[in-house]
Amino acid sequence: MTVPAKQLDKEFFDLAGAEGVTDIEELNKVLDRAVALRTFLTADDRIEKVAAFVAEHFKEKVLPLGYKAFLVSVNREACAKYKRALDTLLPPEWSEAIYTENAADGVDRPLVAEIQLSPEREADVRLMFKKAAEEPKILIVTDKLLTGYDAPLLYCLYLDKPMCDHVLLQAIARVNRPYVDANGVQKRVGGLSSISSACCANSRRPYSSIPRTSAASSRISICS
Repeated sequence: MTVPAKQLDKEFFDLAGAEGVTDIEELNKVLDRAVALRTFLTADDRIEKVAAFVAEHFKEKVLPLGYKAFLVSVNREACAKYKRALDTLLPPEWSEAIYTENAADGVDRPLVAEIQLSPEREADVRLMFKKAAEEPKILIVTDKLLTGYDAPLLYCLYLDKPMCDHVLLQAIARVNRPYVDANGVQKRVGGLSSISSACCANSRRPYSSIPRTSAASSRISICS
C-alpha cells in the first residue's frame, strides 16, 4: 500500500524541503507534523498487509541466504503494531522491536509500552542480531540503529518510513556492510524494499530515479 503522491507532496516533501532534514531526530519532527500521512502509515489494516508481504518476502528471498533484515517503520506505535502482526505470521522469536522509551507510554500507548524491551534485553538483542545462528532475524526499528549500528548480516531493508537526503543514505548504508560466511561465501550487495514509496535523494526526487542495490530490491504496491 503506497502513499498517494499528492499526500506525500503536501505533508512530507514540502515540510522536509522547507525545514531541511539532516538526521533522524529532524525527520521525526517533520513526520510528527504530517498527521494524515502518519495516520495512513499506521492504519491497522495496512500494517497487516505490509507485515504479510514482509513475512513472505523474508522467507522466500532473505532467509534462504542466511541473512537478516530491518523493517523501518514510521514511528514507535507502528513498530509495536508490526511486531504484533509479524508474531502471527512468523515465529515470535524471529523478530524484535527496538525504539526509544517514553515514560508516558504506559498510559498513552499501552501496546508500545508492552512491546518495549528492557535495556538489558535490548543490549542482548543487539548482540544476537549480529550472529547468524541466533535470533532475532528481523529488527523492527524507527529511531534507533539506523546510524552507527554495524551488523554485516543485515541484507534487506524494508523501508516504510518516508526519508530523504542524508538520512536515507545512512539507512541504505546499513545493508551494505561486507560479510563472508563460514563457507567463504561473500554477501552480495544488500537490498532495499521501499514500501511507503516516499524516498528521495534530493528534494522531490523520486526513489525510482535512484539505482536499486540488488535484484532482491523491489518497489512494493500491496494495494492502490
